[in-house]
Amino acid sequence: ITQNTKQMDINSVKTEVAILERARHPNIVEYLGYDFSKTELILFMEYCPFSLQGILTEKMRNPNCIVENDPREVHKFALEIVKGIAYLHN
Repeated sequence: ITQNTKQMDINSVKTEVAILERARHPNIVEYLGYDFSKTELILFMEYCPFSLQGILTEKMRNPNCIVENDPREVHKFALEIVKGIAYLHN
């Protein structure tokens, strides 16, 4: 956060934080809290030892990775992502 950060931007972030505070879904990373000062915003989120990008990247390097080149596995991942997005938009 700098002197050039607009109040509108700060308010938008605060609105997003308020949404995260209420979000409870198994496909959404849990929000734990924040520290908001004049110079920075730190969000505390549930620890996730992996990411979708990491899983997909590893799969490209290592064919024996968790994710199979199976359309059913891809469909399962996509369905879980969509469930989380649908929750956030309802």
